[in-house]
Amino acid sequence: MKRFVYIPWNITNEDGEAEKLAKLSGLQIRYGNQEDGIFANKISIISTPEVNNIEFGQTVKTGFIYSIDITNEFVVFDKKTTLRITDKNGTEVFTPRLRENHIVRFRPRIMTAGKKTFIVCSPDGSRYYSGEFEAT
Repeated sequence: MKRFVYIPWNITNEDGEAEKLAKLSGLQIRYGNQEDGIFANKISIISTPEVNNIEFGQTVKTGFIYSIDITNEFVVFDKKTTLRITDKNGTEVFTPRLRENHIVRFRPRIMTAGKKTFIVCSPDGSRYYSGEFEAT
C-alpha cells in the first residue's frame, strides 16, 4: 500500500496541519484534485492499493508441492478463501498455508499427472484468479 498525507482539493492547509502530520508520520504530502477518485473531507493519512500479483509455475512433478502465491492489495482475502484444482478425475479443494488480508499462499501436493486447472475463490464462489498447469 502506498501511504501519504492527503490534502483534499477543497480544503485549505493554512494552519500547516498537513506539514505537522507529514513530519510526525514521515510520509510525503499529496495535494488532491477533483478527478483523483479519493474521497476525503479532511487532511488525513490515506492508503491506496498498488500491488496485484500472482505467481505460479507452468509445470510440477507428480508427488511434489505446487506453489501459488497471490498478493492483491485491492482485495481482502476471506478466512475461507480456497484453491480448487480440477482435472479429469475431479476437483480437490485446498486451504491456504498462509493467509493475511492481502496475501494468500497455497502449497498443495500434486499426486496425479495431467493437465490441471485451478481457481482461487471466495466462500460465495467469486473468483479471484484462475489458471492452468501441467503435472508430469
